[in-house]
Amino acid sequence: MFRAALAVLAIFGASHLAAQEREPVENLSSVPMENRTEVMILGTSHFRGVDGVTSSHFDAVIARLKVFDPEIVAVERIPAHEIAMFRTSPHYAETLDTYVGDYLALMTIGQAGSGLDPIEAEAAMALWIEGPAALDDDAKANRLMTALAAYELETALVYFRSLGGVDRTDWAGLLPDKVVDELAELGASMNERVSVAARLAGELGLPRVWNVDSHLEDAAFRTIVPGLMSGIEAAGGQSAMANAEPFATVTRIQTRAIGEGSLEPVYDFMNTPDYGSADIRAQIDAMNRIDFPAGEGKARQALWDERNYRIAANIRRAMAAQPGKRVLLVIGAGHKPWLDQILGATLDMKVVQWSELD
Repeated sequence: MFRAALAVLAIFGASHLAAQEREPVENLSSVPMENRTEVMILGTSHFRGVDGVTSSHFDAVIARLKVFDPEIVAVERIPAHEIAMFRTSPHYAETLDTYVGDYLALMTIGQAGSGLDPIEAEAAMALWIEGPAALDDDAKANRLMTALAAYELETALVYFRSLGGVDRTDWAGLLPDKVVDELAELGASMNERVSVAARLAGELGLPRVWNVDSHLEDAAFRTIVPGLMSGIEAAGGQSAMANAEPFATVTRIQTRAIGEGSLEPVYDFMNTPDYGSADIRAQIDAMNRIDFPAGEGKARQALWDERNYRIAANIRRAMAAQPGKRVLLVIGAGHKPWLDQILGATLDMKVVQWSELD
């Protein structure tokens, strides 16, 4: 009996040891690292409405990204298949209003103009290979309306600009006035989706800007907000978190960079491992240092992980449509440590860092 017990313990111990020593997935690939599909997660601030920022502030950033030469560009915006689901239930009414809002009218116009619902439009766009340069004006306008049907506003902006953008005056019969007005306004935004992603995609002649964000976790998140805010306020409040390092340093660097005419130093700082670690400690690991009444801190972390895994899944969806193409995702810097790790733990991908671009 004693020997049998020892044998069971030995088997358990061996299996436990084997589990601990299991090879990371990325090490099991037969694809040499230099031949793997490259992906870059570019962590960014959100520049919409920041005083003093102009298009020229991004010139050096764009030039550096052209060294990477992405073939898929993606942004922090909700994809059509999630929006289509949000529209089916009042459960997601607040999420829809927050992240789509007034642009929902453009989506409706796009569906009417293209004859496609959001899912059909999203599927049609996955087949686009050539960019605007290969198309005549009617084909560009058709793609623009398809992009609006799928809520890919930055893709629509790429085709709007290829048609002449704000400098064109003869839009009659090509695009509705509301579409022209809305895209002209969007194109003036300094949001990084426009000032970096859409601009880069247009200059590289890419067929679209992929939406890969996710907010399916929002309905669950709203249920924990009261307890979450109560715990945060008791621990010093949101202002204390916002003024913590590394965010105060970002503010100082950003203010100086705007004055000097280039935001490249902001990207230099926000894409370092040190910034990523400090961001995690200040925003997400902070949930482990605060006493929440009903485990809201742990729920917050779980929902944050859910969102990042869904973003990674949406990137993989884009890669399935265009296998082997280099990928750039422009997204809030807080997501970068998670996405670097998730996407790096694959058989076919290699994560490239901003600091590697000369």
